[in-house]
Amino acid sequence: MPTFDLTNADLRGFDLTGADLREAIGIRVVWDRTTVFDGADLDGSIFAAKARLDNYFESDERARRLLTTVARGGWVEQIEWAGKNLSSSGKYHDIALPIVEELFYRAVEPFLKAELMRYIAPRLGSDKALREMLLTAISDQPDTATLVRSAANLLKRHGMARDAAVRQIMLSLIDSPNNGVREIAVQFIMRARPTASEIDTIREKARAEGSHFGGLFVAETARRLGDDYDLVTRDPESNATFPLDTMISSQIRYLIARRWLRAESSQHEDSLPLVQRRRGLSYANTKKIEQRATQVQAMWDKLADYGIHFQVFNEPIQAGLTIGYEIKN
Repeated sequence: MPTFDLTNADLRGFDLTGADLREAIGIRVVWDRTTVFDGADLDGSIFAAKARLDNYFESDERARRLLTTVARGGWVEQIEWAGKNLSSSGKYHDIALPIVEELFYRAVEPFLKAELMRYIAPRLGSDKALREMLLTAISDQPDTATLVRSAANLLKRHGMARDAAVRQIMLSLIDSPNNGVREIAVQFIMRARPTASEIDTIREKARAEGSHFGGLFVAETARRLGDDYDLVTRDPESNATFPLDTMISSQIRYLIARRWLRAESSQHEDSLPLVQRRRGLSYANTKKIEQRATQVQAMWDKLADYGIHFQVFNEPIQAGLTIGYEIKN
């Protein structure tokens, strides 16, 4: 079934009686008690988990009253209550899980949200229920990095990284104003066999957004291509990844080549990625460095296939090299 994306929709006051909302997702979706879901099919959607809880508390007065009492406490008290009563020996173990889940949806403080998620996730009983909870959580607070990171880790751990709805909601997060959330979303998509369409979307967003996002796209592309590409797309002094469409001096290319050779010659750090190696032979201006610099250029030319363009401007190679590059307007 195709994913139904409701991102940024305001559903307050809508009558969705009998609607087919299976697999409906989205971030910043606004809805409340005035939204009517009578008879709607909410299976797998961002509405399913809360609808299930609403039905549960409407039918169980004891749980409803206890929820009201626990919700009055601060976040420390709520975490303590959850830990105590979710255990098999807890006084309210039989009704603790839906209460803690409802507290989770109501929580605003990121630490409380993350802690309650940690308690709930292994107790939901099925991947389907977990998926619905995580999609709803991301939809509710899409710009909170702590929450999104925890949810992303759980989705990967439970084998849902290739789920179409999960990927669509993650792709929506690349528009987040929070750089941390954008980074989590890009890494989630790019590290789980991204489609050509997904790569195109991320690259175009990176091109429009500037150096931070551009560097993130370059870093994730290099990571997919291998350790050597990771090294040749980084400033040899700061170790920062070059953004998209960067002008780089021939001196910097030379220094990258020398760094690569030194990293390869490290005798005690060969288990580390090339960019993390610090020791190695000292190289002077030799033919070997120049040959490696040609190889660096060939790899940069290959990156053009992925929409990454590094252009070199010539400067004489000299002692006391300085690091510097410019971003094209």
